[in-house]
Order: sequence, then structure tokens, then C-alpha cells
Amino acid sequence: MLSRIAVVLVASAFALIVSEYSVRLAVPKYDPAGHISFFTDPETRVLLGRPNTKTRQIKNSGDYDVEVAFNRHGLRDRRDIADGKMQDLYVLGDSFPFGWGVEEAERFSNVLEKMIGRRVFNISTTANVDGYERLLSYSDRQGAKIRDVILAVNMIDDVQNYEMVAKPVPQDVPAPQTAVSLQAVKEFLIKNSALYFLATAAVGSIDVLRTALVRLGFVKTLNVVRGGLPNRDAIRSTVGRIAALSKKYNLTVLIIPSRGLWVGGHRKAAAEAHEKFADELRRRGLNPVDMRPVMEATGSPMQFHFLNDGHWRRQGHALAAAELARRLKSGPPRPEMN
Repeated sequence: MLSRIAVVLVASAFALIVSEYSVRLAVPKYDPAGHISFFTDPETRVLLGRPNTKTRQIKNSGDYDVEVAFNRHGLRDRRDIADGKMQDLYVLGDSFPFGWGVEEAERFSNVLEKMIGRRVFNISTTANVDGYERLLSYSDRQGAKIRDVILAVNMIDDVQNYEMVAKPVPQDVPAPQTAVSLQAVKEFLIKNSALYFLATAAVGSIDVLRTALVRLGFVKTLNVVRGGLPNRDAIRSTVGRIAALSKKYNLTVLIIPSRGLWVGGHRKAAAEAHEKFADELRRRGLNPVDMRPVMEATGSPMQFHFLNDGHWRRQGHALAAAELARRLKSGPPRPEMN
């Protein structure tokens, strides 16, 4: 009996291995070896892509499948940061301005460049405010002359108490670990198995199966929102760090609102946190470009997010570019007097 079980197990394992590498050969885009990844530079502690590489960023739900090319500095930008001049504009932030899920040319930084006729460098990566400061220093060390900066602040996870805890660098907001480590298993498979990618992509295209997986907790919908509810200390800490940066650079702050404003079970709390953060920026003379009213004015703010991913689609980037162009052309409003 044991020998039969062993034979079945060995045969099953062999079949899985054959299937795995068959998928990698037949559908190369599902091969995890070619998917986007980051590393922390040991010298500067800056999170970067692998220099001079082309990777794919693909969502097994079908939301996106795009090429991501990193330049010699590990940044996703066709321009070389070493050529940056004082008159240029620099976009800084996390996975949103990085262009998670969209083509490089569709990012708001690239669209903005065409609107204002001014060179725009994108030095964004999947970091937080601590990482943004290091990215500016890193860019300066490469030879960039930086004065005018657009800092994109993501309400989901950028606003926190930086004096108390250092936020781990996310690629998106991960779900907490369950007792059976379901999320850990899923993340391992996504990073290591082309067969898993193919299977989940196929299942996701069948409504009945997808609905069942959502109910079982295997698939998370956009209604599940974690983050975006910073307390008063987190707001003051984050605004303090931003204010410090504004003393070194001519800073334009772009607020990327949490989708928790419009979906999920904490909309009122998310709205209160958003307003407190925006008000604190204004109180410090940092009049932000707030995308919340801009997106809400369209009557359907969630249309700018992917269906199964919280990041902006190209339409969201286009909207942000247009709003930034209006601000840059008109100049910042005068600070409110208290």
C-alpha cells in the first residue's frame, strides 16, 4: 500500500513539474522569472528595479499585462536621471506614479510632460516617505539637479507615524496572514509558478468559479480595503516629513485618495482621515492637488481603478495629469492664513 502511494505521489509530482515547464515554454509571459521584481540597494537602501532589464507586470485576473523596463539606474524611465536639470520636473511616489499596471507612456508623469512642454523625470518606486527622501538623494548622487518636485502621497499606506514604525515596502496592500497562511501560499505561487498563473487566469474568466473563490476568501475584491485610516499622530508625522522636504525643494503634493472613500465598510472614517490630512497640509502652507474632488466630480470615481486591482488605470493617470497641468500653469494658490 505504501509503495503504491509513493508511486502516485512521485508520478503526480513529475506531472506537475512537466506541466509547470510546459506552461513556461508555451506561454512565456506567465513565467515568474520574467516578472517584475525589486531589490534594496545595500549602499543607499533605495528600492530599485534590476538595472538595464525588461520585465513583465501581469495580473492573473487579466487587468493588465505590460512591459516594465528599468534603465541603468534601476528606475522606470526612458530618460536618464543623470541628465536632469534644474528646470526639469521630477515626479516622486510609490506604485501609483510608478505606473503599476499601465504602460510607461500612460503614466501621469509622461502625459503631463506632453501637456506642459517640459521635461519630466519619474523617480518613483514602491516605497514610502522614508524611501522618497532616499530616492531624491539617490537621484542627486547620479547627477540630477533637482528643484521642482511633484510628490504623490498615497492615502492607503503612505500616511503613518514615521517616528514610531518603519513601514515595510509594499507592491500593493497585502492581506494579513491567516491561521493557515493562505496569503503566504498564494504569494509564493504567484512568484514561482507559471502553472498557478495560468490556472488562476482561467478560473478568473469563469464567473461562477470566481464567485465561489471570492466567497471562500481565495480572491479579494476591491471592496476589501486595508489602510487609509491614519490617526492624528500619523497625519502630523507625515505632514511634518513632507514639510521638511518642502524646505529643500519646490514641492507640489498630489493626494492619491483611498478607494475606501467609495467602497468597503469604513467610508466615513476614510473621508474624515482624508480631510484631516488635506487640512493639515493646507495649514502648513502645502496646498495640495487633491484628486478626491476631481474624481468624485465625474460621478464614478471607481472607474479610474482597475476592476481587480486598486491602482489607477490609464484614465486615472490622464485625469491626474490634467489636474496637475492646471495647477502648474496657474501656479499654487496663496496659503490660507490662520
